[in-house]
Amino acid sequence: MPTTIPGASPGARPRCTRLDMELTGNPRALSLVRRILCTCALAQNLSPQVLSDVQLAVTEACTNVIKHAFRFDPTRRFGLQIQVTAQEYLIRVTYDDPQFDPATIPIPDLQHSREGGLGVFLIRHIMDEVEYLVDAATGTITLRMVKSLAAPDDPGGQGENRNPGR
Repeated sequence: MPTTIPGASPGARPRCTRLDMELTGNPRALSLVRRILCTCALAQNLSPQVLSDVQLAVTEACTNVIKHAFRFDPTRRFGLQIQVTAQEYLIRVTYDDPQFDPATIPIPDLQHSREGGLGVFLIRHIMDEVEYLVDAATGTITLRMVKSLAAPDDPGGQGENRNPGR
């Protein structure tokens, strides 16, 4: 269960909700991830649109770990850290994959649609910040995703229409 630090009036957002967990490479973990994201969003009184965006991005990220890094091996484990404040919804997905190089993620050809290959593209357009941190010595990858909560009218994402000054 998420830890909520109270300090706001009823109906307002608490100061912080934080959760750290370890999940298996079993695809069934994805439904748990979505429920946890929902619980964290509800604890912070976030909009359904923010919840939908975060659920899509994090589900895509976790699916990529389970499918590509773990090859559906249920004995492998990855970390999920969620922290929601009044300013941002921060998610970190941490896993081991010594062969992965984020620089090799292809940019999809949207003119010639095909099934698959859009996960990272979607994540980058839904979330306000997306960063892969690679520890080459250990093979540990940390995907850091942030959804800004400070400007409710801002659709978010890292697309070409983003204000570069932010």
